[in-house]
This record gives sequence, C-alpha cells and structure tokens, in this order.
Amino acid sequence: MWKVWIAEPSWSVFGGVYLFADEASAVAYLEGPIVEGIRAIPGVSEFKVERFEVNEKLSKITRGLLVKP
Repeated sequence: MWKVWIAEPSWSVFGGVYLFADEASAVAYLEGPIVEGIRAIPGVSEFKVERFEVNEKLSKITRGLLVKP
C-alpha cells in the first residue's frame, strides 16, 4: 500500500518501512523478484527483513491508518 524510505548514508544503511494490505501480499512481495534482485546486488550485505503486526488501536489514535468512513 505504501513505503516510507529510510537512510543513513554515513553508515551505508538504506531501507524502508512497508505497509501491505494483507499477509498474502507481504509474502508475495518478500518471495518476489524485487527482493530476489536486491539480494543479488554485489556489495549488498546484511540484508534483512523484519515483519511486524500493525497495532490498529494505537495507530488510529495517532491517525497512522486511513480510517474508512
């Protein structure tokens, strides 16, 4: 659904925080060609993925999620 890019160039650290519509979409992305391509780039090391659940209750308080009318 969206990605927020993160970077700390002085440490050569780059990445993103993604929000997927559902578990199946996240799994498809992680098993797909984009992640496979990143892993194959020479010089890319310490590539890692961490998955988290969305805390909807707290996210709604801080307007972190789109709320359907």
